[in-house]
Amino acid sequence: MSTKKQKRESTFDKKRKFEDDSTSVVAAAETSAVTSKAIKIEPVDLIRSLEKEVLESLDNTNKIIEIIAICNKEENIQNLEIIFQTIKSLERIFIQRLDSSNDLLCQYFIEELNNLNNNNTKENTDNKKKINNNSKTATKKNSNKSDDKNVDAFKLYTKWILEIYQSYLKLLRRLIRYEDPSIQIPTLNSLFAMLTVQSKIFGQQRQKQVGENKSVPAGFYNRLAEQFVRANLLEPLIYNVHLNSKLIEHLQSRFIQYHDVQHSLMSAMTTMIQRSSVDTAGVVASHYEFKEPTFTTNKYVENIFDLLVVFEVMEEVPAEWKFLVGEPIASMIKDVKTMRKKNKEKRSDATLPTATEFTEQQDYWIKVTTISSYKQIFGKLWLAFLSLPLPNSIYKHVLLGLPDQVMPHLSNPTLLMDFFSKSYDLGGIHSILALNGLFILIHKYNLEFPDFYKKLYSLFQPGIIYAKYRSKFFNLAELFLSSNYLPNYLVAAFLKRASYLCLITPPFGSLILLPLIFTLLQRHPNCHSLINNITATAKSNTFNSKSGLLIESDRKKQVTALYGEDPYLPMEADPAKCNALKSSLWEIQLLRQHYFPEIRKLATLFDAGLKGTVSSSDFASSTYQSLFESTAKKTGSVPLEFNNFEHLITDKKDGFDALWKF
Repeated sequence: MSTKKQKRESTFDKKRKFEDDSTSVVAAAETSAVTSKAIKIEPVDLIRSLEKEVLESLDNTNKIIEIIAICNKEENIQNLEIIFQTIKSLERIFIQRLDSSNDLLCQYFIEELNNLNNNNTKENTDNKKKINNNSKTATKKNSNKSDDKNVDAFKLYTKWILEIYQSYLKLLRRLIRYEDPSIQIPTLNSLFAMLTVQSKIFGQQRQKQVGENKSVPAGFYNRLAEQFVRANLLEPLIYNVHLNSKLIEHLQSRFIQYHDVQHSLMSAMTTMIQRSSVDTAGVVASHYEFKEPTFTTNKYVENIFDLLVVFEVMEEVPAEWKFLVGEPIASMIKDVKTMRKKNKEKRSDATLPTATEFTEQQDYWIKVTTISSYKQIFGKLWLAFLSLPLPNSIYKHVLLGLPDQVMPHLSNPTLLMDFFSKSYDLGGIHSILALNGLFILIHKYNLEFPDFYKKLYSLFQPGIIYAKYRSKFFNLAELFLSSNYLPNYLVAAFLKRASYLCLITPPFGSLILLPLIFTLLQRHPNCHSLINNITATAKSNTFNSKSGLLIESDRKKQVTALYGEDPYLPMEADPAKCNALKSSLWEIQLLRQHYFPEIRKLATLFDAGLKGTVSSSDFASSTYQSLFESTAKKTGSVPLEFNNFEHLITDKKDGFDALWKF
């Protein structure tokens, strides 16, 4: 009897690399002709092989282009493994190739980089002056060696490696806009790695111009390349359709902890926003490197806001200053003690260089180690952002966060007066959220805002009960009306308007309004007359259950109350003319007969001499559903007006059984 043999799994390493055939394998992969003898290598393995060859010899530097070409192929664009391997391989290659310890490489690199850049930033202007001066000196020294082929060849090599480096940066700028965060995050890491490399190259050139000095740390002249931060980090993040929370969280946790990164990003973002505030739509259309029709002006502003909220102002001196690039001299730091403890040897200023490059670098380190500098740039950044056309998707978030997160850190918070005023004029929920900022400006900074309470009074409408931020609004209203210096007619107008709303709102609205009325009466004893004020005798026994807020203006005189004609004018927009003091809170008497038990309970609290405290926080988020569920959970016997039967058909001969035949 024959049995079927089981197939054994191979124990050979199918991905083993053959050292002798590595050259032929790469050559076969480069050619387009495929023969039966050719060995097909996976793109990831091919990239690793090319990386190894480039790192081993300068002669293989041109194979960097092959790595980039593999990633740019159409069939590999969506392959995450190939993209990831390309990013990391090129990162390791350029970290080795762009060696900051090579003075000649640094000189030629900066010279060629300034020639490629078309943006006339301050940093580029300064660098061009430095490189020009250095080039003249180098030309003078090497005038007798102009025919040195080695120098010319190395300069040509530097120019060529810079072009490949620019292609790599362009690839990273494209990949950071990738839709998958698993590609965006390593791309961001590689961009910061290249930022470190390029910043050290500039620092090495500064140090060479000043000369060696034992009193100056090795990394003193290194600082973040501002042009790189703007062009390769900030713009790809902001002009990004696929900017997401994971990428932002990684940026915050990994890199924002460095103080020089935080300061540089805020400074670059401020400049960028100020340039785009005049014509935001035009700037977005012209500056987006990789055109996508889905990227709009609203998305541009949203991305700025998502990055903006990452930055927080330092309230106190950090335990330790952290820098991605460079190291300051301890004696230059004004706002920290730990750096001085590490460097106990006091270096006198007499031993320090006096060159311009050293002075500029000294000013830089003082700026990034001073808390007031962070607060200043933080305020400028927010003021620049508020000048942009804010979309509705973030407008509410901005209004919610400004009073607590931004205003305390501004040197002149009164600059926000126009923004809050315009926000209030928009109406709706924007008006509600703008009230807090306006009140702070009026209360703390003595700004005059005409008709503040008149506009607040106009917001007491039936629709406010259904607003998402109704709890916050009534808490603010209670705060605004807490001052004992407010006139009685003003407080009475708000009391009367709130009691009117109780009659036409659902139960959860009355549960919020009644505590507000109770608290205002406690704080303003002169308004107690509203509780027992006697109105004129009613001309008829009929009662119009409609609220005055829902009656047309031409019928406002026909509004009647249960105990007589109410002199209160509910349609009057001016609280000073609504005759609130001549009226009474008769609505509370009606609420004692409300069908909901909690409302009846709150209405009876006014009989106890307004003692104790009543909070609306327990009912702030209540709805019909939550009130029903809380009531249904209550157990116990309930008095009924009929006999409670447990069964539909009973054994008793009560005549009901004669109606049915079973």
